[in-house]
Amino acid sequence: MTHLIVPIVEGHSEVLSIPAFLRRVLTDSHIFDFEVDRAIREHRNRLVKPDVLINRVRMAEHRPGCSAVLVVFDADDDAACELGPRLLGSLERAGITTPRCVVLAVREIEAWLLAGVESLRGCRGIPEDLSPPENPESIRGAKEWLDRSMKAGYKPTIDQLPLLKQLDYSMARSRAPSLDKLLRDIDRMVGVLR
Repeated sequence: MTHLIVPIVEGHSEVLSIPAFLRRVLTDSHIFDFEVDRAIREHRNRLVKPDVLINRVRMAEHRPGCSAVLVVFDADDDAACELGPRLLGSLERAGITTPRCVVLAVREIEAWLLAGVESLRGCRGIPEDLSPPENPESIRGAKEWLDRSMKAGYKPTIDQLPLLKQLDYSMARSRAPSLDKLLRDIDRMVGVLR
């Protein structure tokens, strides 16, 4: 039996990059009985509203074959450790029983790229000697950090997907706890569905 994960994301760049990243993580883990569907996109300022999130999760559940829902978006200035559980709680109170998880990238998804920037050297114009910042998830403006560091600048809709495909996420997770949470949640979701 094949299980289908439906992602819900906030940005244009994440519509392609998050499903591709999830597929890569599953393949790297030799998990072949899961597929990742195309993402549902909603603006971040709406995803933080429980009624909107509930509606989008129900929309995902109506996709043929949906087995699980994975919500991924930027925490920005919100505390991910508070907002994520609060949103997950609203899904539970709404009676949603489909396996689901809510992962908020601390600050922004690009912090994950900063956390593993050594594995991205030479890719998309990232300098061969670029080192990660001390605490990648503490940086407000990870996109701008990448933009200043890359030869041609950073354009999320062009660069995020190939950089996530190249990222050594096993290394980056130790510097980016929200990435570690995503990877743990994927493992947990797979375990629940198997």
